[in-house]
Amino acid sequence: MSESLQSVQEMMVKEQFCEGWQVQQCTLDEGRRLKRREKNRVAAQRSRKRQMQRADLLHEVCERRACELLEQRNKSLKRERLDQLRGGTAGADQLTEGLSSGPQKLT
Repeated sequence: MSESLQSVQEMMVKEQFCEGWQVQQCTLDEGRRLKRREKNRVAAQRSRKRQMQRADLLHEVCERRACELLEQRNKSLKRERLDQLRGGTAGADQLTEGLSSGPQKLT
């Protein structure tokens, strides 16, 4: 029993001696953890910023492309409409020529 009591007492002395070291070790670990968290926070901010820049660039490219496509479509529709109007007036001219020549016989 005396041996176990002595080992318990030695452990208690060692724990008391090591308490200061454990506190110092904890503060070192805590400091490292805080530095790591700060570095991670900064890295995450940079990553989010790069991601936003890429998204902005992609939106810009898409908008430019959409504008180009819309402009092409608009020009195409204007050409079609102009062709329709020209074709429509030519058809109206033929109709008025037919009416001015007099009644036609139906066969």
